[in-house]
Amino acid sequence: MSLNTKAGAVMKGLNIFAGKADPIIKPDAAYPSWLFDLLNERPTSSQDLAPEQLLSVKYLRIQNRERIKTVALSMK
Repeated sequence: MSLNTKAGAVMKGLNIFAGKADPIIKPDAAYPSWLFDLLNERPTSSQDLAPEQLLSVKYLRIQNRERIKTVALSMK
């Protein structure tokens, strides 16, 4: 199954409202920039992060996850 992802294409089957037409794809500029980042791979460890991300919430979550894994492994 191939999807036509060009602006103006009709996305059949994505309508969630009764009695309304299927949505039409808008140009990329019509969507927020963060939307396209959702499909990017997320870092799996703190070594994969860029320096400017080291103090971000994402970094803190990754550090906490690694700490929990270390403690769990030491209990075995």
